[in-house]
Amino acid sequence: MNTAIENKNELESTLSITLTKEDYKPLVEKELAKKSQSVQLKGFRKGKTPKRMIRNMYGQSILVDVVNKLLDEKMREALKENDLRIIGRPIPSEDQQAYAFNPNEDSDYVFKFDLGKYPEFEIKGLGEDVSLEIYDVQIPDETVNEELDLSSRRQGNKKSKRTPLRRRIF
Repeated sequence: MNTAIENKNELESTLSITLTKEDYKPLVEKELAKKSQSVQLKGFRKGKTPKRMIRNMYGQSILVDVVNKLLDEKMREALKENDLRIIGRPIPSEDQQAYAFNPNEDSDYVFKFDLGKYPEFEIKGLGEDVSLEIYDVQIPDETVNEELDLSSRRQGNKKSKRTPLRRRIF
C-alpha cells in the first residue's frame, strides 16, 4: 500500500493511495468466511452454503466495505505523518477512475483525493503592548423574560383545553 502527496499550490494538494490485492485480499477472505458462518439459504444448512455462492451474493459489498475501511485508515495515517492541517474532508479528485468492484478479479486500486489546506498567516498589529477593552454587558431580567415569551409564542404548539368528545353508545 503506497501513499503519495502532491502539492498543487499553497492551499491544495492531492493524496494518492494505492491498494494492492495483497493489502485487501486476506481481509476480504476473512469477512467472507465470517459471513458464510451466519448465512442460511434454502437448501443448505446454516454455515454450509458454498463459498462461491457467498462470494457471488455478498462479495462485492464486502470488498467495498474492506476497501473503504483501508482507505480511511491510510488516509488518516498519511495526514498525520505529513502533519497536514486540512479544511473539511478529503474529496475524490476529478480525475479519479471509476471502479466496478468485482470480488472474482484481483486488481490494484488507485484512489486520488483533493485536499484543501489551511493557509499559513500571521496576524500583525497584536503584541504585548496592545490593550483591548473588555465590555461587561448586563441584560435586564425584563428583556430576558420578554424574549422567552416571544420565543414560546413563535415555537409553541396550540392545544385545546377541552376534553375529547366521547362516542355515545345507544
